[in-house]
Amino acid sequence: SSLGVVFMTACPNGHRLTAFLVPNNTFRCDGCSDSADLFDTLYGCRKCNFDLCNSCNSLLINAMRSQKQKAVQQHIEEKDPDPDWPDPTKIYKLGNKLGKG
Repeated sequence: SSLGVVFMTACPNGHRLTAFLVPNNTFRCDGCSDSADLFDTLYGCRKCNFDLCNSCNSLLINAMRSQKQKAVQQHIEEKDPDPDWPDPTKIYKLGNKLGKG
């Protein structure tokens, strides 16, 4: 079931990633290290020069969704007034364990 939450991915420094079309063949995913082809979609932070391919961005969103669901379930079970919502630094560590690279 959906929690009605839109997950926005961020670089390890917390800046929101934005989708863009790869303008040349020098781009590489920082998640799996795969090269990006011309006009592929990547999700990037220009400030940090950090990019994720669609697969790694989806993996990160799924990890965030899983962590959110666990926090909500724990909140329901413990009746904790302030559940621990996803922490981007913890998500990246989980994503790296689940990722290709």
